[in-house]
Amino acid sequence: MMAVNSAFFYGKKKSKRDTPSPTPYPTEELDCEYTGYYLDRDNEYGFGDYERVKDFAKDGKYVCGGEAPVDAICREVDTHVLFEDYDFSNVRYAYCDQRGFLCYDGLFKRTCPDFEVQFCCPL
Repeated sequence: MMAVNSAFFYGKKKSKRDTPSPTPYPTEELDCEYTGYYLDRDNEYGFGDYERVKDFAKDGKYVCGGEAPVDAICREVDTHVLFEDYDFSNVRYAYCDQRGFLCYDGLFKRTCPDFEVQFCCPL
């Protein structure tokens, strides 16, 4: 089970994310500060939902002032259901981590939900 950061917390906190296996510790604590706002972009291709750092940079939005984010919180735009709680059984592939959110549609187009991302920037 992945450690979850509260979507309602803004500001400095220790973010927890999974560490590579094998390790006796399930999570790694990282010092970072959440931006306090969620980013969402319109996807031009229609084969999924792309809310990655590199996609925002292409749009001229530089996350964390150009530094690499430490962690991210991803949630569905309308319902605010967090990534960890969402049912992705109809999609081919999805992730939410410091790179942002990515979802590839399954067998049918438009199976990926519309997500937004809040990044945790290094202190």
